[in-house]
Amino acid sequence: MASEAITRGIILAGGSGSRLYPSSRVVCKQLMPLYDKPLIYYPLSILMLAGIRDILLISTPEDTPRFEELLGDGKKLGISIQYKVQPKPEGIAQALVIGEDFIQNQPVALVLGDNVFYGKLNFLRRAVSEFSKGALIFGYPVLDPQRYGVLEFDRDGRVLSIEEKPQKPKSNYAVPGLYLYDARAVEFVRNLEPSARGELEITDLNSEYLRRGELFCERISRGVAWIDTGTPESMLDGADFIHAVEARQGLKIGCIEEIAVRMGFLNRHEALKLLLDMPNSSYRDYVSMVIDEVFGPPELTIRPFEPRDEDACVRIWYEASLISHYFLPENFLQDEEQRLREEYLRKAENWVCESEGEVWGFIGLLDNFVGGLFVDPAWQSRGLGRQLIEKARELKGPLDVSVFPQNPRAIAFYKREGFVQIDEKIDEDSQLPVLVMRQNK
Repeated sequence: MASEAITRGIILAGGSGSRLYPSSRVVCKQLMPLYDKPLIYYPLSILMLAGIRDILLISTPEDTPRFEELLGDGKKLGISIQYKVQPKPEGIAQALVIGEDFIQNQPVALVLGDNVFYGKLNFLRRAVSEFSKGALIFGYPVLDPQRYGVLEFDRDGRVLSIEEKPQKPKSNYAVPGLYLYDARAVEFVRNLEPSARGELEITDLNSEYLRRGELFCERISRGVAWIDTGTPESMLDGADFIHAVEARQGLKIGCIEEIAVRMGFLNRHEALKLLLDMPNSSYRDYVSMVIDEVFGPPELTIRPFEPRDEDACVRIWYEASLISHYFLPENFLQDEEQRLREEYLRKAENWVCESEGEVWGFIGLLDNFVGGLFVDPAWQSRGLGRQLIEKARELKGPLDVSVFPQNPRAIAFYKREGFVQIDEKIDEDSQLPVLVMRQNK
């Protein structure tokens, strides 16, 4: 039978989180941190690594808005994320009915929001790209199978039965929270009877495919770690594992921005925009490093300012001031600030830096004074400021710069470039004190 690659994925991030009480009273477990990032990043990363870019996230009425605030519509990652609500935790299989309009009679991947996988995921990419019909689940060897849905196999490796949390497991292979289904899954779920606990059980759906002879299982080999983070102990174990790997290798697990870049979901310009929403942090530095590694050093051109650059320069000026804690008096309105900046752009000798046809920074020169050095926040740590300083020195010789004391990032940058404070004065436009610094090398 011809294969039909899976392009849609559902993340079920619901449940009551009772085993994590009282922490789960405040927020659902999928929004809790697992070491250095929210737990939801890990199942999302699994779908992205499988090449799935059309994603539906299902959660509780209280938490769905929080996920939307965290992840948005996914466009910044080069994917699409939609949201739906599961009013009550009535079973994993219910996610397929809730997502019926999203599935659109197509095969779909379903991953639980508290599942973490690490290792070579070639088995998943292959399964997603070569999927044809039926249901495909995975088997993972564990020491405590009685905590999970457990598989029984015949001598040829075919599934004979699935038993939910058995007292006497028939194998040590558990079923992780990752499933691939054809388009009939929604219909099958509608025909299921709720279990004794009132839920539509995923094991019953898999058993229906098994009854039809269309349930397939791929055993996950050694070299892949699966972490089910349903308890405080497993959350701690998962965090310790991720910390150990990241600290040893210097590589992150479940970094969705890195995955978007390495999977080719974003071009250089789109990747740089990811940094705009990130404060100065080790996470931002890591994503910036990945961008440099994947796309190489940016090709920059420094040239004289032209009228067509004015809008871009004003935007850079404003954004750079916001991200670097540039403060103005309360009565200094934004439109007045922008008017003054536009006036400055017209009267100063401005040089702009561009890459791929877009302006990323500029420098304004008044006599031998650097009246303004502004770099797009996405590139503030990418050597662009240094190139602009070098261009200004080439044009004017030794330089003075004016820096607001409330801008510690700019002060630190100029100090690194050999500037020292020589004076302090009041800025005529903002009436704020500014430091005058001079390059001493």
